[in-house]
Amino acid sequence: MSEGSYSTKPFSPEFIAERCLTHKVSQETYVSKIKTFLDFLDDIDAYDEVVLWFGDDPFCLSNRAFVLKTLEEQRYRGSILDNTVDEYTGEVLRSETIR
Repeated sequence: MSEGSYSTKPFSPEFIAERCLTHKVSQETYVSKIKTFLDFLDDIDAYDEVVLWFGDDPFCLSNRAFVLKTLEEQRYRGSILDNTVDEYTGEVLRSETIR
């Protein structure tokens, strides 16, 4: 989410079309890349906890913010554990329970 922007509801057909233009990929390619996340959102109420793993570069931080916003918009009520890792070593730099 660090490139381009969006002006519609996340993951709506309009959102997907905007993101495809930004990344210059087909809708099939874009959807295949985010399918796991879309499936997760469809079953969000089945999870008591979400564990996030992101690096600390601007790209990862932007995606992290987007995922957290999406969870909030989905009214996710479970706990969220946010881990920031060194992208080269995999070492956990920070771990925070958001709720």
